[in-house]
Amino acid sequence: MAENKRLPVSALVGTCNEAHLLRQCLDSLQWCDEILVVDLESNDHPERMIQGHERMEHYRRVSRIEDIFPVFIPKLKHQWVLLIDPDEVLDPELQKQLTEFIPQAPEDAGRINTPIRYYFKKHALKGTVWGGKRIGRLLIHRERVLVADTVHTAITLKEGFRTHKIRHAGNNVDHHYWMSGWKQLFEKHRRYLQGEGLNMYREGKRYNLPAQLWSGMQAFRESFIQCKGYLDGITGLSLSLFWAWYQVGKWRSLRHYQRSLKNTK
Repeated sequence: MAENKRLPVSALVGTCNEAHLLRQCLDSLQWCDEILVVDLESNDHPERMIQGHERMEHYRRVSRIEDIFPVFIPKLKHQWVLLIDPDEVLDPELQKQLTEFIPQAPEDAGRINTPIRYYFKKHALKGTVWGGKRIGRLLIHRERVLVADTVHTAITLKEGFRTHKIRHAGNNVDHHYWMSGWKQLFEKHRRYLQGEGLNMYREGKRYNLPAQLWSGMQAFRESFIQCKGYLDGITGLSLSLFWAWYQVGKWRSLRHYQRSLKNTK
């Protein structure tokens, strides 16, 4: 895409030992006027993937990508910010749709959610809480949201603004090559669990064993039955059990956090 056709959008990409994925991701962002790659102490030389108007900054390794949001989002040039991981690739159909929508986005749009397709071991998931026709956050407007470093709730809308959802229409998706295998899945979500207890405490929740057990059963039902995880066979069953494990783990994290508060008194 010619430079004069790039939109006033800043793309933020955090990477840690994902250089093998980075170039394909960046190629799908060339319609953005600014592309900032934040290297989190990688040892696979991601700087070799940087071309053209893309630039790289370095930062310490963090356990969650949300940790870099408050640091780097304020440094970006444009109000519209695209938040993306190296394992995501925007389909050309979605790129075209975004370049048409953003210049005429409603004034109350603070966040743009788009169709996303999750892949596990390079296979598109038909079901589970990740698979099927899902919508995920992609762009935010800096003046219309609050930015924090909390897990999964790092971006919240300011009062008076709303989320605009782009609907599924053909192949207009963010291809999220989510997990390469079980090892990566557990390693990543163990890091997420480190912050879940604090999130739940801030939400006013307090540890409760029956609620912990119930959350696991409900999570499995949600993923395997309601979200049709059975369509993915043994993979869908295993991912649904994993989702139940994660929800139970959130309550365990909350218990540990509450105990840490007592120990500091």
